[in-house]
Amino acid sequence: MNNQTQQNRFFIRAISLAAIGFWRLILKTGSSDLFSDNTARIEAGKYAPFVLQKA
Repeated sequence: MNNQTQQNRFFIRAISLAAIGFWRLILKTGSSDLFSDNTARIEAGKYAPFVLQKA
């Protein structure tokens, strides 16, 4: 295997790991806004009112 192919695989793996990391962070913060106490939901509704409306 030549050096260019190894560099490409490393780059693809690094980008994939970064994408998975960001996805996990988005999932964690989004779920905490949706399923946490009412105060946190109201505060989150200030920056995304169309998603998190006060019931």
